[in-house]
Amino acid sequence: MKLLTSLVLVCAVSVVVSQPCAAQFKTLADVFAPDVDISKSASVKNLVVKRDAGTFFLQEGEIHLCRPHSGQVFGAMFIGKGTFSLTPPNDVERKQLQRFYNTETVKQEFTTLFVVFTDSTLSELSRSLVFKSGGKLAGIKDYLTEYLLYGLNPAFAKTLADRQQSDYFYACFSRDLGEPMFYEINAGASEEVMLMRRQRNDGNSHRREIVCQFERQNADAIRNQDEAMQAGFKIEHYRIEAGISESFAFAANAQVEFQVLRPAQTLIYFYLSSALSVDSVLSGNGERLAFLMNNNSGILWVECSPKFILNQTSMLRVYYHGDVLVKFTGSNYFYLLDPSGWYPRSPQWFNKATFDLTFHTPARLKFCSIGDNLSTQTTGDIVTSRWLAKSPLRNASFNIGFFEERKIESQTPPAITVLTTISGRRKDMEKEAGEDIQQSFMFFEKMFGKCAVEKLYATEIPYAHGEAFPGLIHLSAWTFIYASSDGSDELFRAHEVAHQWWGIGVGFKTYHDQWLSEGFAEYSGLWYVQTALKDNGKFFDMLRTWKDEILSNRQELFGKGQEAGPIWLGHRTNSSTTRGDYNLIIYKKGAWVLHMLRNLLIDLKTMKEDRFTDMMKEFYTTYAGSVASTADFQKIVEKHAGMPMDWFFKQWIYETAIPKYQFGYTVAAPNAEGKYQVNCRIAQLNVPADFQMYVPVKIDFGGGKLARLRVLVKGDTKEITLPLLPMKPERITFNDLESVLCEVENLN
Repeated sequence: MKLLTSLVLVCAVSVVVSQPCAAQFKTLADVFAPDVDISKSASVKNLVVKRDAGTFFLQEGEIHLCRPHSGQVFGAMFIGKGTFSLTPPNDVERKQLQRFYNTETVKQEFTTLFVVFTDSTLSELSRSLVFKSGGKLAGIKDYLTEYLLYGLNPAFAKTLADRQQSDYFYACFSRDLGEPMFYEINAGASEEVMLMRRQRNDGNSHRREIVCQFERQNADAIRNQDEAMQAGFKIEHYRIEAGISESFAFAANAQVEFQVLRPAQTLIYFYLSSALSVDSVLSGNGERLAFLMNNNSGILWVECSPKFILNQTSMLRVYYHGDVLVKFTGSNYFYLLDPSGWYPRSPQWFNKATFDLTFHTPARLKFCSIGDNLSTQTTGDIVTSRWLAKSPLRNASFNIGFFEERKIESQTPPAITVLTTISGRRKDMEKEAGEDIQQSFMFFEKMFGKCAVEKLYATEIPYAHGEAFPGLIHLSAWTFIYASSDGSDELFRAHEVAHQWWGIGVGFKTYHDQWLSEGFAEYSGLWYVQTALKDNGKFFDMLRTWKDEILSNRQELFGKGQEAGPIWLGHRTNSSTTRGDYNLIIYKKGAWVLHMLRNLLIDLKTMKEDRFTDMMKEFYTTYAGSVASTADFQKIVEKHAGMPMDWFFKQWIYETAIPKYQFGYTVAAPNAEGKYQVNCRIAQLNVPADFQMYVPVKIDFGGGKLARLRVLVKGDTKEITLPLLPMKPERITFNDLESVLCEVENLN
């Protein structure tokens, strides 16, 4: 235990030796606990403050300015009568507002308005009002404290600390201390304007959730959509040394190398699991730096001293420890509290960096991580392993436990290793899971293209979900304990494998494009089930189950709850009043979109699927190692479909309508040539007038003789006559192969 003990002791000593003195925290203290006394006040009457699509009308009352911070007034509070109005600028957000508040336009009266700003608000108020010194106001400290604890935007804090100006504006307003609303404009975000409310049914009443979010409409405004520039730096490389003791204590030091993107920065920040405590932060030359760990938000703030030099690579070293790894009492199960938050993360979600990781772990435990395992050495009871990821990655993880190791033999990469516990495991489940992982990997390489992964670890975790990292997947313990007969185990494992292509291989550009990861992985897993089990019944059973769940959610329109949003909303489909919608819409409806495209591109005469597989291969190979948007995918789809697909993406990605079809047909007596005429009547319900779909129709003559064709359905009612048939059909099936996500009522 000498090596591990030494590492833990170093981290423990750093609490004493490397801890900055109180004086070094001055800048941080000023930012996070500013003076909130009132400096000036003014009477207000019929004043309009417009911020993008939102307008505050201050009918009558008083407005009080906070005392300047570093020479800058950053906050104000209005008491009186006022109204806030907002009409979102696009159809998606107007409909989202309708889901939350049953209106497409907000008009909210308020008696209290608290604002925080670094934009032109002060100059606008000063031009319109006459401020006088003095004045007292009870309650403003409470508003500011709540904002700093639960609503603080890092961009605002950096602006104050760096003494720079930015277009940041935040407002909290309510009527008679009732339910508040929040309106924020952050010039550094990709979608700068947000309307928020408090989360419902949540133990923490201060949490907020987004109702609407969109880009600023002011074309003259200076827009900075580069998150890296907003953060002020871009991480290029990590060198992390971490230790896990026999008592499962975790301690680490992380050397973070980054490129400086903005001059004269006073603070920079990282995301770090709130379960961790930071002991000290050192600069590249070993100087102790002031820091503050805000466990409410999981943000580590570090003071820039000396100032970082623009466009140069700088380095920080963070020493920290905590209960990242927890062992279930009386069992052999471990769980990671935050599988990707165990090291200081960039504020930019898509920041990619290389990793050099060294872990010191007890020899009695099995361990694995991302990257290539360069070396493994055992000294006494300690195993030291080094892992290197040469290609830049978005995140990194590891797993450890009382695992049994099983290597899956293969003539071609990747080398697959399955790590499972003995507890509750069914016999040979690691073999079954390993074979699924291997076969699904081979299937996806055939369907999508070569994957860069050379090794793949599949590890058990004591959760009901799975998670994927480059070359490492976490699988729920349930897939090793219980056996399913419906194909859901195979789907689950293949889904996580598919993320090596979708989400990791091809990243998604913004949260709007998350379905390109989860929806694609879900359908890839289902496609594998269809192929591996050679059971179309299970394949279509799953599709129908998902369809029933989606349609059931749509029925919430009729007074039972809040309707689900479109795929385009990404993670925003999930809210405190629509829990579970993220999985339903992004995973399952996203998978249904791929299924509809697959059947739209299939050759109904030969049933060949070359156009669909070629499309998926081109999309993957074009964007592998990069990120893609829904618009990027649409261009690839249009190329292989041979026609514009705006109508399809509008209906299924940006909107929520799902059609119901009523289908009936009549067969006329044979003509003189013995051929049969079939007349079909199709009613399309519950969708806009311009909604259209190509729906396959199967004509079954009996004896295994079939014919298929597509019918373009557009408008309320359509009557069509099929081509003359050589024999009388026994059955005609509308929406063959479950090709369209819809309800079908057969009238025959």
